[in-house]
Amino acid sequence: CFASALSLLTEGAGGPNLRIQEFLSTLGHVAAVFRLVESGFAQIQRASGDLYPTMVRKLKAQLLESVLVLLEGRLDTKIHEATLQRVDHVVLRERIVFVYLYFIFGASGVASGEVRSEAMASVPLNGRMQRWLLPTVEPSELYEQ
Repeated sequence: CFASALSLLTEGAGGPNLRIQEFLSTLGHVAAVFRLVESGFAQIQRASGDLYPTMVRKLKAQLLESVLVLLEGRLDTKIHEATLQRVDHVVLRERIVFVYLYFIFGASGVASGEVRSEAMASVPLNGRMQRWLLPTVEPSELYEQ
């Protein structure tokens, strides 16, 4: 039911109706998306025995897709500015790091806290990739290299 409602919102966000797009970008859709993306869905995790169950992955992907469609639906910057004001950058970074660790090091290693070095990674990391995970790294520094 929630996925169907989200699909309807996504269709409205991408459609040609500018008022719906402005309404969604300022009403709280973006903030609500980031609250749900931040959520761990603990009951689903416990029921599935997985730190990042498939159902949660699909839901979070659909949530972020609705924000992406909202951004892509306009040629001017009105929606982009409204969205940037409402995006939680800390949550976004945390999710990127979590998903990266989950898929590179594997669900079991991340869940149990056994990941201690890049040697345990299923995909080898080089120094450049590892720097992205450092909290003090400036993205423009890495981009310019």
